[in-house]
Amino acid sequence: MRKKTFKSYLLLLLAINPLWSEAPLGYEIETIALPNVKKFNVAGMDVHPDGTVYLCTREGAIWKRSQKEWSRFAQGLHEPCGLKVVDHGNILVSQKPELTRVLDRNGDGYADRYESITTDFTFWGNYHEFHYGPIMDEKGNLFATLNLQTNGYQYQGNAMGSSGGYRGWLYQVKPDGTFIPFAYGLRSPAGIGWGPEKTILTTDNQGGWMGSSRLNVTEKGKFYGAPVSQIDIEGWTPDRVEKEMTVDDFDKLQEDPACWVPHIEIANSPGNPILDNTNGKFGPFGGDIFIGDQSNSNIFRAMLEKVNGKWQGAITNFITGLQCGAIRISFAPDGSLWVGQTARGWASKGGKPFGVQRITFDPEVMPFEIQKVNITPKGFKVTFTEPCDKKSLRDIHGSAYWYAYNSGYGSQKIRTESFEKAPYNLSEDGRTLVIDTNLSERLVFEFDLGKLKSKSGKSMVNQKFFYTVREIPTKEGV
Repeated sequence: MRKKTFKSYLLLLLAINPLWSEAPLGYEIETIALPNVKKFNVAGMDVHPDGTVYLCTREGAIWKRSQKEWSRFAQGLHEPCGLKVVDHGNILVSQKPELTRVLDRNGDGYADRYESITTDFTFWGNYHEFHYGPIMDEKGNLFATLNLQTNGYQYQGNAMGSSGGYRGWLYQVKPDGTFIPFAYGLRSPAGIGWGPEKTILTTDNQGGWMGSSRLNVTEKGKFYGAPVSQIDIEGWTPDRVEKEMTVDDFDKLQEDPACWVPHIEIANSPGNPILDNTNGKFGPFGGDIFIGDQSNSNIFRAMLEKVNGKWQGAITNFITGLQCGAIRISFAPDGSLWVGQTARGWASKGGKPFGVQRITFDPEVMPFEIQKVNITPKGFKVTFTEPCDKKSLRDIHGSAYWYAYNSGYGSQKIRTESFEKAPYNLSEDGRTLVIDTNLSERLVFEFDLGKLKSKSGKSMVNQKFFYTVREIPTKEGV
């Protein structure tokens, strides 16, 4: 895929995704007034159980917002891209050279001590060596991800490279400080979060070895596509990675994503995934994964399920037209979704250079949307939030495709198939639509349900879903 110029890329974004906001019924977008500072590029976000919102900015500060008042908690950090709130006086932050604990020991609301948690990875001074996370499990284990390098560092073909030191890895730090390289093959893993059954989710950005952006269920010891990170494994020299292994060799080693994220149509630079465990406070999508995108200024949903022991599922859009790149999202105790935004360094379709927005749900207004998509032995079962008006159903058209695996910058769709007038059946209550199709593994199935309406006359905002098939069940519900 030929790399586009900045101008042509931006024009393509604008052509596909308009600048106005579009959200399902019941959802409201509120723009939050910012502190009186020149720049406020949010790159990390977490919410305390009492509702205090903590943010870190690429300018090197940590801010907090409580009772609608902003105050600066810390400053002087090296381009932090993630944080975790332990309590009001204990904030974990991923700045470029280290994972750091920022403490307020005297309780005056301002940090007075910075402690290094780990520097057991290498920071070479390359601008692209971003550091994302951390997330923490119930035992106190921390997990974070490390970006590959660009501009003059060791490349593999045209892909981003590594000078060593666990670039392109997800790592773990145990409570005693032990550093553990956890999983590898990541390119630009800008998001990390918890998924169903305490799985670790990472998002990766389209580029070299990544045909499109992807959502990974990231497991210990496994490889996720970008070969250069293997130079940190004993016995794997740069020559072995560059010269002795073929593309097919690496393809056999890699784990496919749980979901491919269609390039530009859904996302281009996805941020952190977050599981909706709000118990309905954020609407009828409990158990789904919400993810913001920096380039498209949107939020999309992933609906994961385990089939034959592997995680896979469907992607659909959720809200478009946010004011800026939605790199960070976090749920508050009241069920609202906070969105931290930046456009620094990359085009962001929303138009604003940075910002913070908050999305709330009105429980008195039920949206008409796709609620769940599940695979069946013969196709897909789509469940709606409200009964569908059978009269609004038209011919259902679909397609299937995959993405090429190589060092090129992204991929066109390959192995493409089309499904005209796919057979379907709507349940008697109008809540479930069963679509039959010729399933195959390692394909993304895309279906457009058209301009459906509910029996109460509501319109659907997001009509498309994209299901990544890794496994096909032998019977319903497997």
